[in-house]
Amino acid sequence: MSAISIDVTIDAAARGQLGKKWVSEAVLKTLRVVLGSQDMGERPLNVSVVITDDKTIQYLNRQYRGEDKVTDVLSFSPNHRGHWYGGETASPEPLEIDFVLPPEEPQPLGEVIISYQQARRQSLAKDGGAGRVKEEMALLIVHGVLHLLGYDHAQPDEETVMRKKEREVLAGLL
Repeated sequence: MSAISIDVTIDAAARGQLGKKWVSEAVLKTLRVVLGSQDMGERPLNVSVVITDDKTIQYLNRQYRGEDKVTDVLSFSPNHRGHWYGGETASPEPLEIDFVLPPEEPQPLGEVIISYQQARRQSLAKDGGAGRVKEEMALLIVHGVLHLLGYDHAQPDEETVMRKKEREVLAGLL
């Protein structure tokens, strides 16, 4: 697999709760499980992860998906269509983009944005309120990266495949 650069930004909502190294490890584990030793070409890849608050993710959800509500995770990929990309149906087919990067610039895989506050609420709602926020965050990171790799859950058969892949990654992560 080519070199991977991971940019992690943790806003005030989660600062001190999660480490950038831990977030990066979750991204790398997902990429290793899905891509294996598959050669991704000579160009290094870049993934960006932003852990933010409800207000920011609601704004982005409204702006790019037309849904004025808080969500847990958003994924933006330059390579795969998603619900945010001008339509209701996702397509695993790569987009035809004529954008040239300088030779030394990593190829962007995409960006995953997660609301820490929503993840916290979801973790409290599971397992009788045990509140395992880190486990919920791991799931959301894996879920978001899988979207960047073309996985989706819009159809039942797609959801089955994606959920199985999530379990496979999480088994080695938690």
